[in-house]
Amino acid sequence: MSSDLVTVRVEQALEPRQQTLSQAIALVRETLRTLPLGRDQLEALGRRFGADAEERIREEIAAKGSFEVCFLPLDTLDGNLRAVEITPAVPGVR
Repeated sequence: MSSDLVTVRVEQALEPRQQTLSQAIALVRETLRTLPLGRDQLEALGRRFGADAEERIREEIAAKGSFEVCFLPLDTLDGNLRAVEITPAVPGVR
């Protein structure tokens, strides 16, 4: 799966796009750094998308069909969690 495409999305921050898993993880890290998150959330999300993330995410996608982690930006007035979603890409869809 290392060269297989996945679809990555960060709710209300990154529209769905297809990339390799390693590119998707890098893009998630980059996107999360732009969001108003507290230090604890940044550290926790940093661990989820850290150096060993690719293998763990690949395993979760294989077991569950997708990978999802939720967070709550500090400026969220509605109190709703936002999600990072990584799923296998659908062939022919960008």
